[in-house]
Amino acid sequence: MKKLLMAFLATTFMVHAAAQTPSDVLATLVNRYSEWMNAYYRGDGAAMDAVETRDLMLIQPDGELWSKEKPRIEMIKPRQPLRTLIKVSDAKVRVMGDAAILTGTDVSERPNGSRLTVRFTTVWHRENAVWKVWSAHWTSVDQ
Repeated sequence: MKKLLMAFLATTFMVHAAAQTPSDVLATLVNRYSEWMNAYYRGDGAAMDAVETRDLMLIQPDGELWSKEKPRIEMIKPRQPLRTLIKVSDAKVRVMGDAAILTGTDVSERPNGSRLTVRFTTVWHRENAVWKVWSAHWTSVDQ
């Protein structure tokens, strides 16, 4: 009986530990998005792969569709950062099970000091308790 009680308590603890509130998911995804963008800007393929699903699809601001065909570590090389993510604002999240949609505004700065502002929508999938970006779309809002 004692073993059964311990198993029940352990299972209950794991279920509650794994559950995230919408505000927890929002904070996690904003952080993951920021990690992902900064990894891209500095050409860190390994860090990008850690945030992306294997079948990632992107829609660039110019409408170009891009599908991940192999690990980024094989495609991208370290470089001087193209820009640095300054902030993510207006972030909102919708969660359904192991999928989430994160929307927001991202402001980044180029090496020359000019700024780029985009609105984004990202679709995330939770794999083995880790949120990974599955799809993304950006729209430039710069004038």
